[in-house]
Parts: sequence; structure tokens; C-alpha cells
Amino acid sequence: MSRLRKHDVRGFAWEKTEDDIYKITLSRAHGLGNPENRALTAYGRELEKLMEKNSVLGELLYIGLIFEKTRCKSAGLWKRSYFKSLNKHIDLLKKVACCLQAPFSMERDNEILKEVCLEIQSDNKLKNYYPIKMNFAKNTCKYIITNCDGSMDRPAIVKFIICMLEDLSTELKKGFHKNKEKICKLIFSLHNLPRVYLKNNENTLCMLNQEGISSDLAFTYSKLSMDEEMKSRYEHFLIHKSIC
Repeated sequence: MSRLRKHDVRGFAWEKTEDDIYKITLSRAHGLGNPENRALTAYGRELEKLMEKNSVLGELLYIGLIFEKTRCKSAGLWKRSYFKSLNKHIDLLKKVACCLQAPFSMERDNEILKEVCLEIQSDNKLKNYYPIKMNFAKNTCKYIITNCDGSMDRPAIVKFIICMLEDLSTELKKGFHKNKEKICKLIFSLHNLPRVYLKNNENTLCMLNQEGISSDLAFTYSKLSMDEEMKSRYEHFLIHKSIC
């Protein structure tokens, strides 16, 4: 059986919209029975599952931060296993946020997405919390993210997320001297920000199908969880919220 070469598939995905490619594959295969046309038709059906960058990565950030919010406690003894898991997860979320901030690159974005999902799947706690609907393997080469909707770019929001994640990592690195209350406040202030990337009826890895919120509202929710010291530190983000 003849097969579509990888660069053929990538060429279609790069040069046409998903809807265009799907129509092309259906028209080419209509009434024809050769294997290559059947392969094109199967690929056309697969396109219905492909996804937009901001929606996919924003959803992963939101799920991850909600998870940390539910297990965060500012008082009492922190188990070593929890501390280690939190550190690892925050590093993973920083990778997602930095990818979200970077200009769209189909190859790089999908490579980072694969790395993130493989890391989630290899972690017994995380894999039970992220309802990822797709299995990833080390040799996976399929492109999941195929486009980036510029109207969903939120540069001020993602910059704010990265800044607070960096501050969170810095606090965690203090070891026995870490401020648990500050860590929890950072997590609580962070968790609503990725909601700006959510869209109802959007095809994503976890299929949350949750309506998003405006940037102004996300900043307002974030500020509600801050103490005065945090409001002062992040003032330059909060006062410019209307232009994000």
C-alpha cells in the first residue's frame, strides 16, 4: 500500500487551512478507491481533531494551576514528596507559559507540547488530574497544534503569568526558609489568569469546554488574592490591564 509521506502531510497543513484540506481530501477520494486517496481521506478526518495553540496551552496552564490551588496549604508540615512534586510541576507550567508567549512555530510548539504531555503521563499524580484525551509516545511526530489565532493573544497576561511563576520558583528554592503563605497566595493569584484562553466548544487536549473571561476580569480576580506587598510588586501589570 502506498502511503502519504510525512512532508506531504506537513505541506498540506502548512499551506492550506484545516477546512480547505479536509474538502480537498474528500473531493480527491470521492468515488475513487486507490489506497493513497483513502489515506488522504483518513487524514482529512484527522484534521477535524487538530487544535489552536492558545486554547491548548492555556487550558493546560489552567488545569495545572487549579490542581495546585486544590492541594496548597499555607500552614502545617509540607511532605517532602509534595514539595518535590510542586517544584517539578511549576517548572513544567513555566515551560508551557514560555511556549505560549513565543511566536507561533508549528514544529517547535508541537515538540514542546509532546515533551510536556510525556512528562505529565510519566507522573502518577499529574496524569490522574490532566484529562488528556490523547496518548503521546516518544516517537510521536503528528502535529496537534496546527494554527494560532492572533485574536486570542494576551501578551500582558502571559507575561504576568511567567513573572509570578518565576517568583514562585524563587520562593520554592529557599528550602526551609520558604514562605508557605506567599507560595499559596501566588498560586491563588495565578489560577484564574489562564481562563482568558478558554473557549466553549473549542477542540483541545482536555476538552474542558469552558467559557473564558476577559483580561480585565482575570486581573481583577488575581488582585483579590494578593496582599499589599504583592499588589505593590505587580502594580505595573495591574495598572495596565485595560491595554492587554
